[in-house]
Formats: sequence, structure tokens, C-alpha cells
Amino acid sequence: MFSSRVVVAGHRAVGRACSATRMQVPRRWMAKKTRAELRKAAEADAQAGKYWKFAGVATVLGGIGGIAVLGAPAEDADEVEDPYKDENPAMAYLYRAKDAVSSTQDKYVGFNPNLLPARKGPENYLNDFVLVLDMEKTLTYTEWTPETGNRTMIRPGMYFFLDWAKQACGEVVIWSEKDIMDSQMLVQKVQEKSGFFLYQGHALYSNDLRPVELPDGKVQKVKDLSVLNRDLSKVIVIDDDALSIQMCKDNAIRITPWDGDPSDTSLVDLVSLLQALMNVNKDVRGIVPRYAECPDAGKAFMQAAMATAQTPQQAPTQGLAQSAPGQVAEQGGPVASSGSWSILGIKLW
Repeated sequence: MFSSRVVVAGHRAVGRACSATRMQVPRRWMAKKTRAELRKAAEADAQAGKYWKFAGVATVLGGIGGIAVLGAPAEDADEVEDPYKDENPAMAYLYRAKDAVSSTQDKYVGFNPNLLPARKGPENYLNDFVLVLDMEKTLTYTEWTPETGNRTMIRPGMYFFLDWAKQACGEVVIWSEKDIMDSQMLVQKVQEKSGFFLYQGHALYSNDLRPVELPDGKVQKVKDLSVLNRDLSKVIVIDDDALSIQMCKDNAIRITPWDGDPSDTSLVDLVSLLQALMNVNKDVRGIVPRYAECPDAGKAFMQAAMATAQTPQQAPTQGLAQSAPGQVAEQGGPVASSGSWSILGIKLW
């Protein structure tokens, strides 16, 4: 007779053998199943990859074809001036195509009647003044060369100017005449490097411009401050393009277009003039139109202030000239009527 220990050991051995047998079959079967599934998945991925490649090639070809059609020069090129004739040919096609898409969007989507969100309580702003700054050739300049491609430079004094603006103005708006895809990243970089912060919705782009028909039949996109959703008596726009501000001449101050000159000071020269306007705190539409013929109002103001400082009867105060009692100023002279403030010799009120 076997001892109980031998019987128990035998049962255990038999149990282990049966367990191993039971486990081997499912594992082999599962391994075969897994290999088959992997093979099918690989085949499906390969097939999907072919479809995606086809879709990608079709998208690229379609995009190139769309740019070629939408970006082609006008057939009556002799009558219609091409704004991109001096650009690289490939970029000119791209810019014309983007303009065509943008004009279609304006036609069917419509124009936003309120470009800026409603103002919050007055305690959230330094004052009621809104300074609107053009981007291209006012704050920055972009040039294209075969060696560097597109390169954007900032105007001398831009960081100083923005630092002053955020401390002196209630709101600052940057308005680019380019598409949001081209300018949004540049606006963000300007904010990051200068520490300047725009309120939400205070960056506007080409789709926020209003298309108007000029007397010669051409269509020009311009800045329309009437849809800015702000009190126009306190809105000042700085721009280098006279056509762009033709609908807001009473609020617009011209600045010379910047073409990359590192010695330019026009932006810094504007600080004294703008600070003077804010100190006066009157309706800017009664003062700014006096500068309509000044291509660089800030520089003209600085020259007048220097001339005023050299006049014995005058004492310059914050960029403005205050006349002595009894003096009368002629048009364009440095002195205003008795006891009043003047800019370039013109009464402010």
C-alpha cells in the first residue's frame, strides 16, 4: 500500500500536468489569433495610408489650383493696378488669392457692427481715450528677400511708445491690414516682448476693415471707426496710409511710413502730441483735423514746441504753448489768443 503522502504527491503531479495541458492549448490558439489580427491590422493601415496619401496629394493639388485661379492677375491689368506687382511672383499669387477669399467672406458673412466688446465700468480704465494703432509701416515693416524670405522688423522706439500708451490711454487697439493668419502671431510676439497687454478683442485685422468703392471704381479697405463701439470724441487713430483713414479723418493723425530706417524717430515724436491732446481732454475731432496736411504730425508738433520754447514771451508746458495775456496768434504761428492753449498756433477751444 502506498502511504498517504505518496498518494497526495501523485494527485498533485497529475493536477499540475493537467493544468499545463489545459493552458498550452489556449496560449497557442491565442498566439495564432493575435498574429492574424496583427496581420489584418497592418493590411488595413497600409490601405488607409494609401487613401490618406491620395487625399493629401489631392488637397495639395487642389490648393495649388485654387491659388493659381484666385491669385491670377486681372485680365485688364492695364486698367486695374496690381498691389502685389513688386512682390515675389509666388507670394503675389498667394496674396491675391487671400484677398479674393476675404472679399467673398465679406460679401456673404457681412460686416461686424461692433468691433470692440462693450466697455466695462469706468473704474477699469485710466481714462476714456482709445488709441488705435496701425500695424504695417507704422509699428513694423516686413520685407522679402531671396536670402531671408519674409522678415519683419519693429520700428525704432516701438517698445517705448507702447509702454507709454499703456500708462496714458484707457484702451489701445492694434489694427493690422493683413489677414489674421499673417498678423496674429506677430501681435502676440509684440505683446510678449514688450510686456504690453491688449484687452480681449482689441486686436483687429483685415476682415474688420470696411470695403469702399473709390471714385475711380477701385475697391479699397478702410478703417471705419463708427463701428468701433466707442465714443469717437475720444478716439485717436495713428496710420501712415491716407487712403486707409479716409472715413475717419477727424480722428486720424498721420505718421510717415517706415521702410526700415534705424534712425527714424517719428513714433517717439508722437508721444508729446498725444499727451497734450489727453491733457486738454476735449473732443479730439475739433483738434486733429488741423493736422490733415501734416504727413508727420508728431515731428511738426515737436518743431513747433521747440520754436515756442525759444520765444521769450512763451513758456512751453508739456508740449503745448500757453500765450501771455493780450497776445494774438496768426495761423501757423506759435502763439494762440490770450490765455488759451494751442497746438501749432491753432486754438484748441
